[in-house]
Amino acid sequence: MEQTPKNVHDYVEFLKRRKGHLLIPFLIVVFLGGAAAMLLPSIYKSSTTILIEGQQIPTEFVRTTVTSFAEERIQIITQRIMSRARLLEIINRFNLYPSLKKRRTTEEIIHIMRDDIELETISADVIDSRTGRQTQATIAFTLSYQGKAAEVIQRVTNVLASLYLEENLKTRERQAKDTSHFLEQEITSLSAHLNKLEKKIASFKEKHMTDLPELMHVNLQTLARIERDIMAADQDCKMLEDRKIYLQGQLETIDPHSPWVSFDGVRVPSPEERLQILKAELISFSANHTDLHPDVIKMKQEIKELEKHSSRKEELVERYKRLTALKTDLEVLQSTYKAQHPDVMSTHKKMQALEADIAQLSAEKKNPSPAATIKPDNPAYINLATQIESVSLQIESRKKEREELKNSLQDYQQRLEKTPQVEKAYSALTRDHENTWAQYQETMKKLMEARVAQGMEQEQKGERFTIIDPAQYPEKPFKPNRLAILLISVILGLGASVGYASIAEFMDQSIKSADDLFNTTGISVLASVPYITTQREQRTRRIKRLVIATVCVIAVACGIALFHVYVMDLNVFWARATRFLAKRFVL
Repeated sequence: MEQTPKNVHDYVEFLKRRKGHLLIPFLIVVFLGGAAAMLLPSIYKSSTTILIEGQQIPTEFVRTTVTSFAEERIQIITQRIMSRARLLEIINRFNLYPSLKKRRTTEEIIHIMRDDIELETISADVIDSRTGRQTQATIAFTLSYQGKAAEVIQRVTNVLASLYLEENLKTRERQAKDTSHFLEQEITSLSAHLNKLEKKIASFKEKHMTDLPELMHVNLQTLARIERDIMAADQDCKMLEDRKIYLQGQLETIDPHSPWVSFDGVRVPSPEERLQILKAELISFSANHTDLHPDVIKMKQEIKELEKHSSRKEELVERYKRLTALKTDLEVLQSTYKAQHPDVMSTHKKMQALEADIAQLSAEKKNPSPAATIKPDNPAYINLATQIESVSLQIESRKKEREELKNSLQDYQQRLEKTPQVEKAYSALTRDHENTWAQYQETMKKLMEARVAQGMEQEQKGERFTIIDPAQYPEKPFKPNRLAILLISVILGLGASVGYASIAEFMDQSIKSADDLFNTTGISVLASVPYITTQREQRTRRIKRLVIATVCVIAVACGIALFHVYVMDLNVFWARATRFLAKRFVL
């Protein structure tokens, strides 16, 4: 069948033919929408605005220890307030959701309350004091709660706002207190560490008292002074040795025994001089007398005795002189070489052999040692011998001083050798002590600032939340939007009616006009008989019209009622309607 273009007459016939299909869905949808708008409970919403006030004391004087941003702190406070215990306490306090307690679990009711609470932040462009750049910052936030009872909603909103203010103060005070407590613990730990380091440094100084780095300059000066003293001691020893050798040479030229003097003041010749005199007299006396002359015999006997005495004495004196010379040579060698040197050992052996020879000769001759029996009596000899002995003592003393200086020199050299290692360990200890002390001072400064900041938070002089718009009593419902529901139902009704009528028209394959018959069969229509309605059909149509009119009146009445509900409170509307119906019923 060919499709013919539709004209206005066709659409009018469509409306006449499908008026029931158009009207019934429309009325049903509008009725359901109106019923939903009427039956849905009124939901009220109460809101409060909380301002985030900055720190009242300038940050140049007091720096707060609460470094979190307002958004972060609000989210933390929200999580604490939205906890199960807090919300359950509020639900039980105001008897919220009584109709849901029998049908829902506690967790589901708490979840519903969380959905009914709404928080919206208010941001503005500010200059960040830390970076100096413009940024978005939260300056306030709006807290809302929705429910069915207007008065209860207002009270719950005020309680939530007070919880936010209280929790913010507690959070800031707790953070400031925790910061102070943490810094106090750090101070205690650093103080204990400082005491431990100081004890280590004191023990180290006591152990390395002479090896400390700060004494290195003093040790170098002392070392240089000791080296100069050793050089001076060596020079003194050399000078004393030279003087001793010179005095010993002078001593060799002086006879230790001075001539004898009698009581009359007459000089008595010594045995050697007497021997020489007797020999001279014997020669002159022998020229005049024979060998048998008593005086000659007496003189010869005296000369013989003097020669024996002189030879024995000269032999011992000679060995004693050689022993003295060897002692002098040994002292000179010992001042230059060590005891293991071959010359020192050879001289020492010679001295031992000569001492043994002197002892043996003294025993054989039945004479004591010249050192014990032959005592010099010449003042010059005694003076030189005394000077030699004094020089020997001075040499011995200077040698001892030189040995002591050498020991001291070795000690100070060992100190200087140990100084780098000691300095490394000492520097590590002092560096740790300095770092710990600096950290201690910095932490102490931070602790003082933290205590001031804690006092500021306790006095509520820091950043705080202030209610600038308290929760008001909601005079109108927040939702549902009954007028919007009604308008949407009208639009949906129109769409449903048009759709339903179109579907019915599309599925109807009957011929409705002469043109449809001609288009279908191709046979021209000569005449058409109009539809003859019976009385029954007319009554049925009148009843349908009456029903439709009634439904339309009801729909209009519902629309007017919804308009009034949207404008005025539902409770007022129901009160007025009840009074009106009561009057009519009484009448």
